[in-house]
Amino acid sequence: MRDGQVQTLQLWKSDGITSISGTVSVYNSSNSTDPATIVISGISTTTLIVLPGNTSSFTGTDLQSVEMIDIPNTSLSYLEGKYCCQFTYCHSKSNRV
Repeated sequence: MRDGQVQTLQLWKSDGITSISGTVSVYNSSNSTDPATIVISGISTTTLIVLPGNTSSFTGTDLQSVEMIDIPNTSLSYLEGKYCCQFTYCHSKSNRV
C-alpha cells in the first residue's frame, strides 16, 4: 500500500444467522495523531468518530459488523487504542407438536 492511501480493518462480523445485540466501545489513545472512525452496521449504520484521548460507545440490536475505516497510511500518522464488543444473542427453538 502506498503512503497516503487509507485502509479498512474489519473488527467483527456476524454469521448472518444469529440475531446479535450489544455494545461496542472504542478507546483512541492520547498517543494517536488522528481520530479513529468506526462503522457499526445493523438495522441502520452508525459511525463513531473517536478523537485521541477519548472513548465512544454504541449499543444496538441486530448488529451485523464493526469496521474501522479511513485508517491513514502515512509516516506522520499513528493510531493506538482498544476496543471491546459485548454481545448477547438468542436462539429461538421452534415449537414441535
